[in-house]
Amino acid sequence: MVCLGRGIPGTLTRRSGPVPIRKQSSPFQAFDRLQGFAFFVCAVEEGSLSAAARKLGVTPSAVSKRVGTLESAFGLPLLQRTTRRIALTDAGMQLYERCVRILRDVRETEDMIGTLNDHPRGRLMIAGPVIFGEMHIAPVLPSFMMRYPDVQVDLSLSDRFVDLLSERIDVAVRIGRLEDSSLLALQLAKNRMVVCCSPSYLEHHPEPEAPDDLLRHNCLLYTVAGRQNDWLFRIEGSDHAVPVTGSLRLDHGGALREAAIGGLGIARLPYFIVADALRRGTLRPLLEDFGPAPSGIYAMYPRLAKQSAKVRAFISFLHEEIPRRLT
Repeated sequence: MVCLGRGIPGTLTRRSGPVPIRKQSSPFQAFDRLQGFAFFVCAVEEGSLSAAARKLGVTPSAVSKRVGTLESAFGLPLLQRTTRRIALTDAGMQLYERCVRILRDVRETEDMIGTLNDHPRGRLMIAGPVIFGEMHIAPVLPSFMMRYPDVQVDLSLSDRFVDLLSERIDVAVRIGRLEDSSLLALQLAKNRMVVCCSPSYLEHHPEPEAPDDLLRHNCLLYTVAGRQNDWLFRIEGSDHAVPVTGSLRLDHGGALREAAIGGLGIARLPYFIVADALRRGTLRPLLEDFGPAPSGIYAMYPRLAKQSAKVRAFISFLHEEIPRRLT
């Protein structure tokens, strides 16, 4: 088993004893090794040499050659190759973990030096929830990138919890109530929940006048939200949960909005999902006097990222754009 970075500095340690790594004879060779680390990490994260080649804009043979050079330098196999996928050896896993840290340090160093002229440049890694990203992040990216042409953007949309530090994310948009965190946060807008339905639904059903009236209606359930069967309302200064039921359950806010527009029932969704439909009149708000206190929509970023001109530029841009889109 191989351990990278343990034992004598500058060695790979085997059970049988340390095997020195050849020292680099020039800065150019060190730079070449760093490029090899980047190719290796990309191959691991993309799952195949061909996928890494597409992302890097090179040929698969170029990626294979770079990885092979690393294997020759260390005298150990790093990847187990098949026709479709690759898998890490024990040595490859340890090298991958170290390379991720090395490349992150390089990127953070670039960001730090880049702040000397305060000009946004470099690759910006952004994460956000799927529906919010589709509706309110992706549409504004062209304007941001035209304003800052030296910034390249990677946008990842997922409803899972993203660890910004381990996944090398510069800025993440999060919605809800914030937990204690070492991350910095800027509120972009408030996030209120809206109970709504289509005008056509109200042509065949009486409009609810109080939250408990929902017990007699078909309610469309958003399964991404916690306790989706309990809709929370504010009644006489206290929170009150109404256990609703309905014939349709969906895990995508956009699909649920369309079901409500189609007259299937009453939905409870974040305002950022239904704002346009409310403006157009294809959805009507209900029970507005009983809305609970809103949560927030936040831009989250690591403390070190605050020094980066590209991060500051993007957060400032979101702070301008998101409130405008949600008013």
